[in-house]
Amino acid sequence: MLVEPRSISEPREPPAAPLAAGESAHGRFGDRGLVFLLAALMLFALASELGDVLNHDVAWYVHSAMAFLDGGRLYEDVFFEVNPPLMLYLTVPGAALARLTGLFSAHAFVLTVFAIITFALWLSWRVLSGAPGRCRHLGIVFAFVVLAVLPAGDFGQREHFLVCLALPYLFLVARCLHDREPCPGLLTVLVGASAGIGFAIKPHYLLVPAALELVMLWRTRCLSRMLRPETLSLAAVVCLYIAAILVFTPAYLTRVVPYALEVYEAGRRNDFALVLVQPEALLLVAVSLGHWRLRRALMPWQTCLADVFVVSAIALFGAYLWQMKGWTYHLYPTTAMLILLAGTVIGASSVILRPAQIFAFAVTLVLVTRTLVAADHRYVWMDRLMPYIQAHGAEAIHVFGPTVSMGFPLALYAEVEWASRFPSLWLVAGAEQRRRAMAPGAELGILDRIERFTTDAVIADLAARQPELVFVDARPRKPFFGDIEFDYIEHFSADPRFAELWGRYEQIGKDDGFEVYRLRPEVPEPTTASRRPPRSRTS
Repeated sequence: MLVEPRSISEPREPPAAPLAAGESAHGRFGDRGLVFLLAALMLFALASELGDVLNHDVAWYVHSAMAFLDGGRLYEDVFFEVNPPLMLYLTVPGAALARLTGLFSAHAFVLTVFAIITFALWLSWRVLSGAPGRCRHLGIVFAFVVLAVLPAGDFGQREHFLVCLALPYLFLVARCLHDREPCPGLLTVLVGASAGIGFAIKPHYLLVPAALELVMLWRTRCLSRMLRPETLSLAAVVCLYIAAILVFTPAYLTRVVPYALEVYEAGRRNDFALVLVQPEALLLVAVSLGHWRLRRALMPWQTCLADVFVVSAIALFGAYLWQMKGWTYHLYPTTAMLILLAGTVIGASSVILRPAQIFAFAVTLVLVTRTLVAADHRYVWMDRLMPYIQAHGAEAIHVFGPTVSMGFPLALYAEVEWASRFPSLWLVAGAEQRRRAMAPGAELGILDRIERFTTDAVIADLAARQPELVFVDARPRKPFFGDIEFDYIEHFSADPRFAELWGRYEQIGKDDGFEVYRLRPEVPEPTTASRRPPRSRTS
């Protein structure tokens, strides 16, 4: 895909000539005009996002960050899930802002994400300081599109944070390929640290810096060029994060990881063909081939940017396939790279690229429109279950269900306590599938430990928090259970402790597969020590 750098006879960007006073003022006006335009668009995007509902995964992270600030212990009594803690740490500033200002926690989170987007655009602008004006301006405009518009329904997801925090690093690699001269040290350290946080969110995404540094090595034939300030700070951040997990959240490695490796993938991995058949897969092949044919028609800065975006898109699509889920937010980083590549081609001035520019513009419109249309959804569980919470004035709820979307964003927007350490009962679905698939008489071992831990945790959470309402997914066939018919209440009632707790609840409704239970009025209120105070609107 990449070829040797241009020879001296090939076209280069003309050296910057001294500008007259009027021309300099015009250049400054162009920069200022772009800043005012982006500020207006940013405010519009912010208002739109504040009026929307957070993604279910994101709502769970916001809730967990609030519980963490309340003194919850990660992977102990709050936030027991498969993801490592970095994304929760990134959500804490929004939760802290809600605490300090009285803002609704979802709105405070949105504000902090837009602050990160602004920071990423500022860093990118600084890194692109040596690029031609047209290239620099279009790069920032398209960066705004992929950071503030493209996420849509996946706004605030882990992959959204990844692209926000890593994008300045991608621009910096392009600058290093072009200039082959070091950038200002403090700027590069900041860019590398930001990228380290972004790539550390999931280990899959370390494929990107590995691929880009190999490109740098191949292009420069200089091993020492890999030891730049940004790569060293990136590596330092990743190492510090690993050390922090070992020190502060060892339960993630000793309990969550072994359990997740055993049962999490059951029912969640999709067929390879289903994961692969995506428009981005076809576009990735098309633009890679087009890049091979047309890169010499680009000016050097644009060539370096295009190289970086193509390599990053391929690495990110590899990470998407590695996860084998086919979920939209896993694909978002690849889509972002394709749009940034389109912006690079659109900014070219070569006449022979005109058909490619039209194609790139069309691709951008299609990808952005498709993402926005796909994001136009409503959380049906929240719409159906919210009236029960409002009618009974519940302060705490619990959901027996296999998916996060059954409890979130419901609990966050209803402003009630979530009476469980789990976002969903994912351990139950995976363990049940694994158990049914094993041969008779096989050693169950870890499956028994998983089921015992889950039962103990469910009982402890119900006893300590005593939710006024409990919603039970009573459908015979549930997501992530395959063909297994499963009854949550029957399963947990095999433990007499749960049966005793469940005797305090009475069924008050049924809603299309969901059964609704209420804590009997005669049951005494729990003591202050056994239950957290309900959150107000300010939390």
